[in-house]
Amino acid sequence: GPNLAMVTSCGYLGALAGPAIIGGLAELTSLPAALGTVVVLSGLIVALANVVRPQRRPPAPGPADPAERAGAVAAERARPGAPDPGPR
Repeated sequence: GPNLAMVTSCGYLGALAGPAIIGGLAELTSLPAALGTVVVLSGLIVALANVVRPQRRPPAPGPADPAERAGAVAAERARPGAPDPGPR
């Protein structure tokens, strides 16, 4: 979906712009400093990855045990006036 497109676009941008940015930094400073910057930024990405992770939704309320869930469905079907859910 759209998230995959965003990640792919960021990857292509990094592949195209990364070498030019590292080369520019190496011209301004030195190659070890430019590559050290890449290492530091990579570590920062790893450290902050948990911050941007989507929060998990809490589970929906209801019976967690499959046997209890099956019993609740059977009780709902047996209730007088309940609509017929169709074939079982």
